[in-house]
Amino acid sequence: MKIRSNIDYWIDKSGYKKKWIAGKLGVSQNALSRWINNRGMPSVEKLFMLAKVLNCKVDDLYTYEDDIEV
Repeated sequence: MKIRSNIDYWIDKSGYKKKWIAGKLGVSQNALSRWINNRGMPSVEKLFMLAKVLNCKVDDLYTYEDDIEV
């Protein structure tokens, strides 16, 4: 099971600067970078805030890739 971040795509699409987004969320630019590069994940609260700022759904921010066949 892998969860892949699509946050960078949505940031690019929004036209906002990463520094501005981090400020709106009350997190460091390093934290935002970790989320973008799959080295960390935001809390559920921050995830919903990020989706609102980027004008997308929470589901849009991450892709679930399942390695298990059912």
